[in-house]
Amino acid sequence: MSARISFHDACRSERVADGVYERILDESYWGHEAQFGGFAHALVVAAMKSEIADPQYAPVSMSMHFIRPFLTGLFRCEVAVVRRGRNMANLRADVYSSGKLAGEAIATFGRRREVGSFLAAEPPPELVSLVGVDEAPHDPGMGIPTHRHFDFWPRVGSSIEHRADGNRVGGWVRMRDEPVLDELTLVMINDLWVPAAYHLWQVGHVAVSADITTQFRGALPAAVAPGEPVFVQLRTAASAGGFVDEDTEVWTAAGELLCQGRQMRFVHA
Repeated sequence: MSARISFHDACRSERVADGVYERILDESYWGHEAQFGGFAHALVVAAMKSEIADPQYAPVSMSMHFIRPFLTGLFRCEVAVVRRGRNMANLRADVYSSGKLAGEAIATFGRRREVGSFLAAEPPPELVSLVGVDEAPHDPGMGIPTHRHFDFWPRVGSSIEHRADGNRVGGWVRMRDEPVLDELTLVMINDLWVPAAYHLWQVGHVAVSADITTQFRGALPAAVAPGEPVFVQLRTAASAGGFVDEDTEVWTAAGELLCQGRQMRFVHA
């Protein structure tokens, strides 16, 4: 995989048999000594979209559990459409890294319908603090290769100063040189921001995804201008027993909720 290919091309696997998708991975979207969790999530979403092969069915919710790290080399995703109804479909996948089972995923796909719609959640108040014309992006300072594909503008909390707004952190983010904001981009952004726990721990720890659930709420691809950032808001309730939780929301500047996320992270000593 060349570092110069687009993100969406990097997520595209070859269909080598019925329901089976493969590609070779390098370290272009690397995290903590493994593929970035959001990238592995995006690879599976892309394979599921290819398998259902119907643009009227879009991802609604996907949960992925990580069994072992995704490494460089052969990625293999075995997708099954468990059921396809008139308005909803259910899929599952077994996901392999270098021949070993590394993850399991289940997903709901559906046709978007305008039935009983409302928005009860309040957008983050920091949406009014837009990115300035001359405002330079912030370096998260984590040394994670995946971060070099994105620009960050913090608005809530500081991981460098170990500071959060209560249990909340976040800010504006955009993927460089990627004009389309769709399900693949969102699962990356949903897992991208420096975890809320990193802003609260006074002693350094590394926390990696044990599971990730993403629920897609807005119509996608999102109706945002190319290069326009979105706002990511993260909350954590507790770090206990060697695991820490995280809830995520991704909003447009216009106040549209694009997705919600939930994950549990394994905390390394």
